[in-house]
Amino acid sequence: MEALRFDNTRFVLSERVESGLTLGLRLSTRNRGAQMNDRFVYLWLYHFDGSRLRRVFEMTVDERSDFRDCNDDCAPATLSHSILVVQPGAGHHGLRDLRQRQKSWTEGPDGKPVGGVPPWSDQIYFFDGVSYQRQP
Repeated sequence: MEALRFDNTRFVLSERVESGLTLGLRLSTRNRGAQMNDRFVYLWLYHFDGSRLRRVFEMTVDERSDFRDCNDDCAPATLSHSILVVQPGAGHHGLRDLRQRQKSWTEGPDGKPVGGVPPWSDQIYFFDGVSYQRQP
């Protein structure tokens, strides 16, 4: 583990005051293996439900994997980046739906994505009353 910090983004999952507040935490990790170096940043959303604090959503925000000590004859690094968007509207069970936007790419020798900037892929999540679930 490298760091655990509060996410200062204001996640407004509901306009209703009685639905509680949401708190975001970011966990950064680095794994140094014999062949690979991996770095991950995770986002966890916790929702205050009365006197209970419950984790309702988690996702990988950033990921980087690259080979170690290979003198330019290894496969290039792979990267992934995600952002979280709170959808407008009512949502489900009192909390708005979430949209996870993600893109992944292979890094070229100049540090830019091989083949150009990758497109975003989107996944919608809905609140089932306990936690967010991926929409089929």
